[in-house]
Amino acid sequence: MKKHLLVGLFLTFSCVLNAQNMILPGAYVPGEVLIQIDNSAYLNEVVADLQIINGVNSNLVIEKEVSRPVDIWLLSFDESAVSHDEILEALYGNKHVLIAQNNHYIQERLTPNDPQFGSQWHHIDGSDNDIDSDLAWNVTTGGTTANGDVIVVCVIEGGGANWAHTDLIANHWVNTAEIDNDGIDNDGNGYIDDYNGWNSGTNNDNIATGGHGTQVSGMIGAVGNNNTNVSGINWNVKIMQVDMAGISEANVIAAYTYPLTMRQMYNASGGTEGAFVVATNASWGIDNANPASYPLWCNFYNTLGQNGILNCGATANNNVNIDVVGDMPTACSSPYMISVTATNSSDVRTFSGYGQTTIDLGAPGEAVWTTSGSSTAGSTSGTSFASPLTAGVIALLYSVPCVDLADLALSNPQAAADQVRTALLDGVDPVSNLTTETVTGGRLNANNSVLLIQSGCGVPTCTAVVSSSSTAASCNSGCDGSMTVTATGGSGTFTYDIGSGPQASPTFTGLCAGPYSITVDDGDLCTIVENATVTAPSPMGGGTILTHELMGNDGEINLSVSGGTAPYTYSWTGPSGFTASTQDLTGLTEGIYNVTVTDANGCTFSVNNITITSSVGIIENGISYSIYPNPANNEFTLQLPEGESLNLQLFDALGSLVLTQTANSTTTIGVSTLAKGIYVFTLTNLDGEQATGKLVIE
Repeated sequence: MKKHLLVGLFLTFSCVLNAQNMILPGAYVPGEVLIQIDNSAYLNEVVADLQIINGVNSNLVIEKEVSRPVDIWLLSFDESAVSHDEILEALYGNKHVLIAQNNHYIQERLTPNDPQFGSQWHHIDGSDNDIDSDLAWNVTTGGTTANGDVIVVCVIEGGGANWAHTDLIANHWVNTAEIDNDGIDNDGNGYIDDYNGWNSGTNNDNIATGGHGTQVSGMIGAVGNNNTNVSGINWNVKIMQVDMAGISEANVIAAYTYPLTMRQMYNASGGTEGAFVVATNASWGIDNANPASYPLWCNFYNTLGQNGILNCGATANNNVNIDVVGDMPTACSSPYMISVTATNSSDVRTFSGYGQTTIDLGAPGEAVWTTSGSSTAGSTSGTSFASPLTAGVIALLYSVPCVDLADLALSNPQAAADQVRTALLDGVDPVSNLTTETVTGGRLNANNSVLLIQSGCGVPTCTAVVSSSSTAASCNSGCDGSMTVTATGGSGTFTYDIGSGPQASPTFTGLCAGPYSITVDDGDLCTIVENATVTAPSPMGGGTILTHELMGNDGEINLSVSGGTAPYTYSWTGPSGFTASTQDLTGLTEGIYNVTVTDANGCTFSVNNITITSSVGIIENGISYSIYPNPANNEFTLQLPEGESLNLQLFDALGSLVLTQTANSTTTIGVSTLAKGIYVFTLTNLDGEQATGKLVIE
């Protein structure tokens, strides 16, 4: 395919000196270009066709053949008449030109000039227990993608980092779309004045100057070849600082949300907004934690990965099997959590956690040399420094001069992250003592991974398309839901893993309601996480409105039902063998009633011990009345014939009058202030006729 950057081809050796005897990155020989042509027989024709560019004489001349086997030629032109951009655009417009590029200067260098670089054994080690940084730097020292996207790594710390350190300040990321301290969310990302990053605890960009975060940042991107202190794995990279202002799970998710938001903006805008965050680092966690107890945290890594962000985590600084004891976040099953343990200069893991299914790889982390304080460097140990070294390599891989990867990072961020993750893990150096202690059985090697990215440049990447459908559970508390994943494309046989191990079938049954993440793998280039949800009807429930028996066989129960799946059926039972199948009941006598409601899916709920009380009317000495409920609680009702008026007197067990009231038709009388017990009432009409009875107050 045409129009790909030339990688690893022959470049002219020249000596260009500046004040520090350095060659600036990207510098090229003025007035010279390199081209690869489909057939050298057309070379003269190409040169002749491009003598006039934009109405100006280019004076394009063939200088020499650079490589006969692959038809690469060196051409020269009049730079005072035509710019390099114009000549390259014209060359790419010719059908016979496969590749055109500037003739870049190269520098015979393997190591940076930083004075304490010799202490950084993790870059270069005499026993080759290093990550071969020097060899990787012959291809790239970081900074931007082949398309010019500025690469960003987010350091998430509980106490911030001293980003103003003399060896870090030049690589400090700032949000250039935000005006510092104007109190306005200038870039519309939901964060006000996030110029120097974000503090998710204080909701501003005040980043604390934590020493731990300063050391972590130096492993990723202490400025290289600046004759100061040390060098990070990236000489040039932007380090985004996020301060959690303390470690809690809520702070963790809030902290990860900031780089996620910035990368989502970058993806959506085609690179004009947000930030091109490719990796995060977490050099903190929870020992002996079961990931099943942290579903929101673990699932968040899937979301980050789907947006193109890989996430490195430092596992426990304890010699324990993480597969057995657990850890957060390094035991999370998400493919976008890269779990790292620490090795020493003998390629041995000593003090740190391990796990053949949970810990992905080892990386130098014992007695490593990195930035510290405000302007110094020193030795430190811990998985805290193996992890950011790995995050830094991820950033370095994105800077490999590969247009395919750079294009993919914008068109399909998740696929690009998958490609980089594969190169990172496949590029490890096998180490015997890590064979049964990590997933890969090896230790980080930057150069191997860089070469894998180069070899894959131009090779088709993941083309799989994944979707899913689900069937709801029948009942709210049921677990008979199902989910089917549909995967097309790809280059192998798909397997599907819902968390219980890969299976060939794309269908999962016996599922309870809730969210699920299914990892779809074609065994080759594609590892895709599909998020889906199994739903269920709302819980069934109901209530009753009662009308108690007053005059005999006139009680009622009105039943309301919610939730489940209509239509419903009803099964009533009651006193003396009573049964019914309607929703509401009428014509009831006193007693206890029960109902079971069944919905269309066979889901049930019951309402039991529905009590209908009786206050059937009484006639005594010419006085007709009903009193209910009896026993009473707080109040009772006296029912009289229409137009009737009586005087009620209530006496306690000692014969003391405790209540007097005139009643007409239907009168509700409060007794909440009276003690529980048995009372005698008298009812007297206007003719002096009297009726008596007992009232029980409960």
